[in-house]
Amino acid sequence: MNNREEGRRLLFVCSDYYPPSSVSGAIMSHYIVKYLGKIGWEVAVLTSAHPESKGRLRQPQGYENKVFYSLPPPSPSYKTIENWGNKKFGAYLRPLFSYLAGYGTPIWHLKAKKIALSIIRNFNPQIIIASHPEPKCLLLAKQLSKEKGIPWIAFMYDPWSKAPRGNNAPVGGYFNRLKEKIERKTLQGVSAILTVSESWEFIIDEKRTPVFIIHRGFDPEVLSYEAKLLPQFTITFAGSLFALERDPSPLLFAISRLAKDGFLGKYPIRARFFLHSEKDREIMRNLANNLGIESAVDVFSPINYKELLVKEKESSCLLLLTHHQSYYTASLADYLACRRPILAIMPKNCLAARLIQKTGVGFICENEEEVYDFLKKAILEFYQNGDIEWHPDSRAIEEFSWDKQTEKLSRILEEIIERERIG
Repeated sequence: MNNREEGRRLLFVCSDYYPPSSVSGAIMSHYIVKYLGKIGWEVAVLTSAHPESKGRLRQPQGYENKVFYSLPPPSPSYKTIENWGNKKFGAYLRPLFSYLAGYGTPIWHLKAKKIALSIIRNFNPQIIIASHPEPKCLLLAKQLSKEKGIPWIAFMYDPWSKAPRGNNAPVGGYFNRLKEKIERKTLQGVSAILTVSESWEFIIDEKRTPVFIIHRGFDPEVLSYEAKLLPQFTITFAGSLFALERDPSPLLFAISRLAKDGFLGKYPIRARFFLHSEKDREIMRNLANNLGIESAVDVFSPINYKELLVKEKESSCLLLLTHHQSYYTASLADYLACRRPILAIMPKNCLAARLIQKTGVGFICENEEEVYDFLKKAILEFYQNGDIEWHPDSRAIEEFSWDKQTEKLSRILEEIIERERIG
């Protein structure tokens, strides 16, 4: 009796990132596997061990899921790539090393394919999902699909040929053209593409290859974390700043103006930044000191995920920064889950800004003047009424939960399996 007749739904996931790694791609893979498992999918995950990860998530238990930390490590290692980037000729060699680590050497692919085929023989999956950002898992899935006749889906957070890393290096242009060529070839014959944003465009024939949107979601269990609103007006941000061209200066200058006006003497404000990079932390402290607002700005090292959610839920509002037109930031889903107003400093035509306006979950400010006006109004509302006045669309927020997103993914997987079976 085959899997379809038994009513079993079997998925094989190839992902270079998975818990205990805590990068964005690992978190997405974790929740997709967790919530597909809850609705009856059996999932086998082939991934890499990341011993250097501090790990904010644990491997999901139950739901018939199996995780194999068996993928060969990247060669050269990411530590080697980082070290070479600091050497005299690092600008020339780093793009080459990054290419080899991300796309996989022939030896890496031979080892990975052998491991994957052994899992497929025992698990007999009906479909494969391979996840980006490292292209080598997509290349591996394409080989497996061709050899075993199993449909495969590419989960592309963004088009890898448009990733900015290395493009400014002396040989970066050559490798970018090479990436475009490999992306086009790899995605030929893929059953579908999953991505996280409506605005991404891929090097494919859109008439033959459907593209589905699976948003970065939030875990509904987040809603069970209790946190009391702090008595002082508090803005919270966590993540990376300047390396990702996220500029908090409109907020800092607006706070400085409020301080000079004497407004903060009566209505105090606290801006908290939990920053991944020591360089970010140093720059932020210097900016606050230079503006004379160091008493209103707190800069911290990163904290674990659950602690951060509590910090966000107890905040008066949450700071969102981006200048990018085409994607939602990874923190947006968690902000939605926390049910706190979002202060988004970005152009109003950004994709994230349009979502915030549509769902009523926050306020968009494009410059220092607009931030200043928002803060003055919001702070007064907070101290007079106990909170900021805002009107979020709860139903729209729920659509960003992982259970809703994986229900949509489940339907996509079943449609592809059925289409491949008939075709």
